[in-house]
Amino acid sequence: MVTAIVPYHVIDQFQFDSVYESLLSLADQTYPCPVYLSISFENEEVRTAFYIYWGHNGLLDGYRDDTIGPFDSRHYIWNNFSVFFHDEPKQPFQHIKFLSDQIHTRYVIMGDIEKLSMLDRVAIIQRHIHETNETIFTEKYCDNDKVTYKKHTHIVLMHNILQEFLVMNDKFLDQPYCGQYFVEYMHLKHPCMGSICKLKQARNASLVYQEEIYKLYMLYKKLHKQEQNFWENRINELTHLLFLGITLYPKRQYVETMSTIFMGPVALRRLLSTELYTELYIRHSYIYREVNEAYNNIKKYGSNPHFDKKDASQRSTV
Repeated sequence: MVTAIVPYHVIDQFQFDSVYESLLSLADQTYPCPVYLSISFENEEVRTAFYIYWGHNGLLDGYRDDTIGPFDSRHYIWNNFSVFFHDEPKQPFQHIKFLSDQIHTRYVIMGDIEKLSMLDRVAIIQRHIHETNETIFTEKYCDNDKVTYKKHTHIVLMHNILQEFLVMNDKFLDQPYCGQYFVEYMHLKHPCMGSICKLKQARNASLVYQEEIYKLYMLYKKLHKQEQNFWENRINELTHLLFLGITLYPKRQYVETMSTIFMGPVALRRLLSTELYTELYIRHSYIYREVNEAYNNIKKYGSNPHFDKKDASQRSTV
């Protein structure tokens, strides 16, 4: 009934230990379920480091010989995991699209490589589905009574709802902000979405926007003097920040946005090169146009009208 899917783009080797523990927490569930894991690599160096580390920890046992040739995305079994490797870098929702095409299930759980899963996580989800028959719900809204913005990994949903999202929003899947877009999209389309855990405090979009600005500022304070092209190397984080700004202030224009993001006493726009500022303007224009159009369609139709008119044989089924 339930399958967990886990996207993992390997950027560096510093998180190997924590990611390994996170995956083991999914493997050791009191109520096991199939887990599909899709892995891609930032570059050849991290791919080699991955092979060495994970080879020592048993993930690659029986998969290949001692040579480090290209991975070929073929299906490989490890514990209750189905593992797929890709040489080309992928954004999380590109991995999710790939994994969605591999599975046959009613409900989908999205694994988070940054956090451990409680060992009864799947059992609690299964019980909630049995008791409520809800088609989409969240596992939690808040951590320790702190106001937080839900991540896409907090949402459990029927596979056909995920498939519909992936078909309707294909142009967003390669964007670094797609996870947050997914959250916004699902809340607009399913305004009465239930939750396993009681809502302690309301979502606060303004707070998460400010927190993302603060995280960038702390990185800037720590690294900008040691790291050449600091801002150029943060274009994904900056694009995600623009997306959050647009969802919070849908009518605010680019120049105003960049003038109201401060890195300490200095507005962000004054720290960026002309080339990067122009690139971000292009990205902001794209997000502003496409995301607002998508949201307006959801509000107007409730779903993509063309998707619902497909022949029954073309629609996703469970």
